[in-house]
Amino acid sequence: MTGIKQKFVSLNFFNKFPLVNIVDGTPSLLPCNGVVQTTPSLTLIDVLYVPKFSVSLFFISQFTKHNNCKITFFLLIVCFRTCRLGGGLVRGMREEVCIIWMTE
Repeated sequence: MTGIKQKFVSLNFFNKFPLVNIVDGTPSLLPCNGVVQTTPSLTLIDVLYVPKFSVSLFFISQFTKHNNCKITFFLLIVCFRTCRLGGGLVRGMREEVCIIWMTE
């Protein structure tokens, strides 16, 4: 879910725009969903576009279901592990990918 339209590589507009309430209680139309390319090898699908939303949210359960994987969080590392043999979340990786969060 994001309010930043420029992040989308494709959009699918809804026939009827549902109304959702964002965190501060402000109602916002939900005009579409689409695909966001976060990195060259990581694509997020079914991302909701909420124009009045000032941040982006990442739903771990949706991501793990769509990519058939498990995610483990450590203090500075996030590991993505595929659940199917031969699958891979990142091109060239087959079993596990760890991303190190750099903090200032």
